Formats: sequence, structure tokens, C-alpha cells
Amino acid sequence: MSLNEFMVLGALKSPMEYLANWNTVMVIIFACSILSVAIFLERTLFLYKSATDADTLMLNLRKTLEEKGIFDAIKLCEQTGGSVAHILRTGLTKYDKPKEQIESAMEVTATSEIALLEKNTKILSMIAHIAPLIGLLGTVLEIGRAHV
Repeated sequence: MSLNEFMVLGALKSPMEYLANWNTVMVIIFACSILSVAIFLERTLFLYKSATDADTLMLNLRKTLEEKGIFDAIKLCEQTGGSVAHILRTGLTKYDKPKEQIESAMEVTATSEIALLEKNTKILSMIAHIAPLIGLLGTVLEIGRAHV
């Protein structure tokens, strides 16, 4: 059987034929897919940019503290960037405070860094739970339409 015969029988449709037959449910699922991919790419880029080698940072930080002092260590944390460096910088800026205040400040910073890392993941979770249900709704609607 040739390709033209397949197309005549409807086994192969052109992309435009598929797009012409889209209904509301398919548009919603497509929008969910686009949104999911966009959030995934944004989170991937953010995590890639904020990634820090904690072991190397700690070695450099220890060396800087011993050789140059606290202010250069704070500058090192600012230049390094990333969640671990921000948490350590918070602790270093409170070096003259009691241990409990330093730990408390670092915990607050860690909480805010975790919130930044988890940003938009709730949206991904919602889409992951709702998209299959929307697909089932589309299936039920199409079955109902076929029997009318």
C-alpha cells in the first residue's frame, strides 16, 4: 500500500488536519504542557546557576579566614554566590554575636534559600496531578460526542 493510499484512508494525517480537529480540552492540555516545560527549564537554569561546590568553597573559605580575615571571607562568599555561600555569609556577618544568634540567622537564611529553590514547584505538582484528569475528561466528552 502506498503513502497516498494511507493518507486517503486516514491512517496518516497531516499536522494541519490534527490542529484543525483540536477541541478545548486538547488546548488546555497543550497549555499545561507548555507551562510545565517553561517552569522546568527555568528551574533547571536557576539550579544550574546556583550550584556551588560546597567542599571547595569551605576549603577556600577556611584558607581565606586564616590568611586574610573575616571581611575577605565575606567577600569570597559574595563572589561565589549560591545558596551555601549565602548561608555561610550570613553566619560570617554575625561573627561577633553569640552562637545562638548566628545559628538562628543562618537558619532563617537557609529557609529563604530553600523557598527560592522550591519556587514554582507547586505549579508543576498541580499540573502533574490535574493534566491526566483533564485528559480523561476529554476522552469522556469525545466518547459522548461519538454516541450522539
